[in-house]
Amino acid sequence: MKALVIGNCQARPLTQLVARATDAQMLEPIVLHLAKDGDQDVHAARMAEADIIFAQQTAENFARPWLRSNVVRANHPFVFVWPNIFWAGQQPFLRYMTHTTGGRMMGPLEALHDVRIYHDWLAQEGLITDRQSEFDSAYVARIREMSLAELQRREATCDVAITDVLGSYVDNRRLFFTFNHPTAFVLAKVASRLLKVSGFSSTQVEEPPDEPLGRYVVPSLWPDKPDHMQGDGYTLESGGQVSRRPGPPVRYNDQKLLAAFHEVYSHNPLFRDLSNIRFTPANGMDADIFKANGAPV
Repeated sequence: MKALVIGNCQARPLTQLVARATDAQMLEPIVLHLAKDGDQDVHAARMAEADIIFAQQTAENFARPWLRSNVVRANHPFVFVWPNIFWAGQQPFLRYMTHTTGGRMMGPLEALHDVRIYHDWLAQEGLITDRQSEFDSAYVARIREMSLAELQRREATCDVAITDVLGSYVDNRRLFFTFNHPTAFVLAKVASRLLKVSGFSSTQVEEPPDEPLGRYVVPSLWPDKPDHMQGDGYTLESGGQVSRRPGPPVRYNDQKLLAAFHEVYSHNPLFRDLSNIRFTPANGMDADIFKANGAPV
């Protein structure tokens, strides 16, 4: 039997988990965010070769129409859809930051930022009123609730779910490195459920010893050693730009990470242009906390 996984950064580790647990011949996965307009024929041939497809759920307006999960399901007899495993419950302060003209805002955690650190820098610079205290337990609970409800909504049209696992283990173990990088434990649970629903005789998926999505270890509600945050080296370029320095991950403790972010924010003037910065995932609360010249984000 030939099996194919279609998905985002979670597709390759899921492919490896299925390969270890079954005797299926795993085809090269199709990674959604790497797909180009000219790939349609190659992808169509690979899907036609597969006896079974595990397709990650996509939006109905996904940029490559032939990879939309509803289109894949309509065009292939054996397709099982799994959710985009995206949850902010253990990293409620983490956001991608994107400037309307400058693109993704880079730093020591790639384009990921902790809103508390950014807020602290803005307040020190006198750019906003200090409302740091609003990042409290009620804020965390609301982020967790909204993020879980959104994942449950997406799961409703999938063949497997994962929110019950998240709810059971949220306070007992690390489930995510970032909101879109689940641990091998979570990926193994999804792989096991996909094998079960698709009729494989063996559905026991062992959690691997490595963490394929663990490059970034960010400020989290899950406790870490104080010196065990992990990100990138970076270079301050001319014109305020910040570039990611290639190479192995860089370790940070709390003080070093705070200093690194403040250095990046002070170097790039676009971080002062708060009204043109978009936070992802959006939650409806940050706009009220972050104020730029008296105007909400």
